[in-house]
Amino acid sequence: MKSSSRKRNDSFTRHHTMVRKMICDYFKRPTVLKSRTLQLSSLEGIWHDSNDMLNDPDTKVPTLKVLIEMTETQYSQLGLPLKHTFFKAIQQIGCEELSLKWLNVLSEYGKTITGFEKDMDVLVAKWVGETLLAKDHPQTLLVLELAQHLIQSVSCAIKVTVPQPVYRLTYIRHNAAFIGDESLKTIVHAVCVRACKTMDPLISNCLEVLDSVLKYSDLPPSELMSVVATFCVLVCENKFREQAWSLARSLLTSQMGQRTRKALISILNGTGTGQRLHGERRANDEPNEKKMKRMLRGAIFCLANANWGTAQIDTVRCSLASIIEPMRNAVQVDETICYGFGGVIFMSIRSDVLFDIRRLIQKHGRDLQHMTWIKIVELFETVIDLCEQRLEYAQNCENSLHQILLLTEQLYSDGHFAAPPDLLYDLIEKCADRRPDTSVVKLIQYRSMAMSELHAFYTKYRLLYEHELVTQLMIPILQETEHESSSRIQYLMLNILFDVAKTVSLRDDARLFESVMGIVRQLFISSIVQTTAETAIEDEDDAETVVAPSRPPPRVPAAKAGCKLPEK
Repeated sequence: MKSSSRKRNDSFTRHHTMVRKMICDYFKRPTVLKSRTLQLSSLEGIWHDSNDMLNDPDTKVPTLKVLIEMTETQYSQLGLPLKHTFFKAIQQIGCEELSLKWLNVLSEYGKTITGFEKDMDVLVAKWVGETLLAKDHPQTLLVLELAQHLIQSVSCAIKVTVPQPVYRLTYIRHNAAFIGDESLKTIVHAVCVRACKTMDPLISNCLEVLDSVLKYSDLPPSELMSVVATFCVLVCENKFREQAWSLARSLLTSQMGQRTRKALISILNGTGTGQRLHGERRANDEPNEKKMKRMLRGAIFCLANANWGTAQIDTVRCSLASIIEPMRNAVQVDETICYGFGGVIFMSIRSDVLFDIRRLIQKHGRDLQHMTWIKIVELFETVIDLCEQRLEYAQNCENSLHQILLLTEQLYSDGHFAAPPDLLYDLIEKCADRRPDTSVVKLIQYRSMAMSELHAFYTKYRLLYEHELVTQLMIPILQETEHESSSRIQYLMLNILFDVAKTVSLRDDARLFESVMGIVRQLFISSIVQTTAETAIEDEDDAETVVAPSRPPPRVPAAKAGCKLPEK
């Protein structure tokens, strides 16, 4: 028994000595493994004799290098069981430089995962999460490249003989079918979180991984908002804007295009972030203020560019009113979102709400529908209110707004304003003190013409519909005479008022006449009260006010001791 045990130990020692000698020979002559084709049994024997050396810190690195070289040079001789064994060893070692290199060689850089296809996605997803969510992991870039190759593989560049050298990359889908939903969620989530970090050198690589997911796999619906928020943030960066817009365009033209459009609108409405079901959270659920503004500007750019910009996408085109209404909500967040040089610049085009609305009016103003104009006017009203309330809006947005109003007035003059003109001129009247003289003159002319048409309409149909005209049309309009700011319009309204009072019939107990005269009385009373108040103020300013000296209160005699005060 002792002799047999001694023989086994001697054999074990000889094998270890042989393996160590092979490792030493490899470092002395690296071409040894390349120049020989070993049998599968020899490869298995080498593995069985060397795998325990991976646990020794002194021999781990050289052993890994030999195994990597053996895997690469003898790849065609490896059987499926040995490949699976190698994969399990890599899985046990963890994410290190040599183990990552070994996995790349074993899978032919993500192209061939036969033998361990059921476990490859779990391992890569785990490593992606470990490296991307860490602050400075040395293997982050290599893991990203492995994840990208796992989803798709790029063939070698093929040189084509043409007058000028042209290189073509052929993309072939390989392993997307083997990637489970949970693993893909983990990869996409980690990539989106890392991509949204400012000034990160791996942002471009992260966008490439997301692009590969869209092209060669199926994006998990639960991570759609994370991807949308990511390209909205990055499209605001000059360095990544084209790559981010390419990602956005790929998503908008995919089968998830309408969902993407709704996600962009939800960002403008402020509902694009928040807690999901079961307590899970998206990659961009809690953005800081700066990131939130970039996300809003990016969403505005993507929606405008896809619907009326230079890169229209017909598959996601929708009612423009459904986009302008959320933009109205977005302008209230910050003045740079409304208008400012902090907007996105894409191919020399800045993107903010007022700039995109101006592009819309210039390009499609003649064809805009009634509802679209209503939403545009409502947006302008919101901007005017913000300019009156907040100085920063007035400084940044007011000039641009008035330029757009000039364009709109020109469209109305040309007969291409599809909404009621009252909408436009009510808006102009709201900011008449800051409008140019030509615009104010047009406003007065329109109001005068409206008053003349009102008078003519009343005169024409008075005999047929007197009661309806007076109660439902004339009185509601003429009772605003007192508050009319333009003297010319007020003069016309007074003429119409007195004409109605003269011509209205006295039937039905003169109730129509009394209603009209009630407006006249109110005008005179208001005028008298206003004149009296102004006169009183002037008299008070001129008069000298004499204040009588105040007298001290009468003293009450104190009661003497033992005396009782008289009862009241």
